[in-house]
This record gives sequence, C-alpha cells and structure tokens, in this order.
Amino acid sequence: MLTYYGGDGDTFYWYADWCRGTLVGTGNNLTVKPTTYTTYYGAWENSCFQSECTWVSVDVGDYPTAPTDVSAVQTSVCEGESTSLTYSGGSGDSFFWYAGACGGSLVGAGNYVTIYPSYTTTYYGLWETDCGRSECDTVTVEVVPYAETPWSVSASRTTICRGESTTLSYTGGAGETFVWYKNNCRGTRVGTGNNLVVSPTEFTTYYGAWENRCYHSDCVYVSVDVETDCDPSGISLPEMAGLNIYPNPTTDQIFITSTEREYEDVELSINDMSGKVILTKTFGHFGAGINYSVDLRELPYGIYFIKIGNSEFVSYEKIIKQ
Repeated sequence: MLTYYGGDGDTFYWYADWCRGTLVGTGNNLTVKPTTYTTYYGAWENSCFQSECTWVSVDVGDYPTAPTDVSAVQTSVCEGESTSLTYSGGSGDSFFWYAGACGGSLVGAGNYVTIYPSYTTTYYGLWETDCGRSECDTVTVEVVPYAETPWSVSASRTTICRGESTTLSYTGGAGETFVWYKNNCRGTRVGTGNNLVVSPTEFTTYYGAWENRCYHSDCVYVSVDVETDCDPSGISLPEMAGLNIYPNPTTDQIFITSTEREYEDVELSINDMSGKVILTKTFGHFGAGINYSVDLRELPYGIYFIKIGNSEFVSYEKIIKQ
C-alpha cells in the first residue's frame, strides 16, 4: 500500500519506474501488487503545475519451496552418538531444522547439522524467506538406548541331582535380548530369554544380561549345584569313610588319605568360587593309609571346593589357599 504525507495540489499521482512514467493510480493508501522490484514515484498536480516526485522502492521476494528430500547420515544411532541432518532441493533464503513439530523447537540451520539425540526423534526441515515458510519434510532418527542391568536372576532349583533340570529366570532391566552365559560374564553362551531350562552336570554359575546391538548391561548371576551322590528318586551316596584332607588352610599342597578302607576309580575335582573346575585328578586305586598329594602352588589365594568320590561314595570339602 502506497501512502504520502504533506504537500498540496488538486490530485496526488503515482507512477512506476520513473517520475511521470507509467501511471499507477491516484490518492492515498493506494494498493499495488508488483511482481518484480519496483520504484514508485508520487507527486502533487493541478491544472497548472506538477510538483517534484518523491519515491519509494518495493522489493518482491519469492515464496519458498519445500525441500525434495531430508535425511540423516545415520538414521539409527547408539545412545550418546551423533549424526548429521541433510537436505536437498527446494529453495528459500535459509533452511531450518525443528524437532517436535514443523516450526517447533529450533535445532539448527543449514545442511549437515550435527545432532546428539537422546531418544528417538523426528526432525522437520523447511525453507524460509521473508514471504513465509515452505512445507516441512521429515526424517526420524532412532536412538538405541543403553541396556539396563536386570534386577535379579534366579533358578527354580539351585541344587539338583545329576540328570535333572532347573529353570533360569530374570526380572527387570531392559534391552533387545536377554542372554545367559556360564562360567563368567560373556563366557560360554547358554541361551536367551526367560524361563530357560538347563541341565548342568556339575556346579555351574549362570550369568544373565540384557543386550542390544549397541550395548551390554552388567551381568547378574545365580549358581546351581549338582550333586552326584543322589539321583532323582532322592537316593544319596554315602560319604567316603575315614577321609582326611590336610593341611587346611594350605600354602602349596594338600594331602588326602583314607584311614578306614580302600576305594577304586576315585575322581577328584577342585572348583573355584564361581563354580569353574580348575583341577581334576583320577586315582585308579585309592589305598587305605596312603597319603596322596595334590599340588596347589599354581592356584591363586582363595577359597576352593573339593569333590572326591566314585559311583558308590562321595565327599565334599572346602579348603583355603593362603
């Protein structure tokens, strides 16, 4: 709208391009719709004279056009990682990125804008000019969160007879897959999911953790003891009579002897606190009154569990290596 102030005459005339050029109209508050950059000249006139012109220029801006595509260098990232937002096509004075909604929270401007999303987010990109905003195009960046440690793991039975089964279960935590391991965290993979049935043949510690393609949670563990001196019917094997293991505590070796009777095909195993078998030994004939030595010099300090027996007898003992 073209307006003037002051001056005097019979009629106020508006011209385009130059003073006394193309007549546009007369009077105050004249509405014009230029399509290109235009200079308007205004002057008072009467039947005798024309005043000098005063001018004003009007610039015509373009409406923005929407981008043809918006994307991200990586549309799926691990929590804590970054990616960059990119666009192509469209036109305008400036390109802006928003989150939450088109024109919502401003994220940045321009191409290849680096972002660090903390959760899965949809980003909106548009062109802007003085005349307005284009329509938005969107790209969603998925964020894979940290795996959360389970609250607890358990076994339906923590002591079983050889040949029996127990069921491993977990509660709490979060991730894509719950994975079970044995012997140590991230050790031998046993299976996945809740209510996993296992049939260990010896004392075993199971470790459970949540995992996804980015992260592993901390492990939580449960131990299952396997008794070989029993069977599912509940029949237990008697202890080895007169068995003596000494010295306990020890610094380098132990001696094992039977003071009452002899045994055949005796097997000995030593487990650490995690249930891992670290030493085995076999005695074809275990004579009465004979001291059998077991070298422990290579073992680190700690508590160990001894199991010794055959198909008819079995005994257990805890020893300390100092």
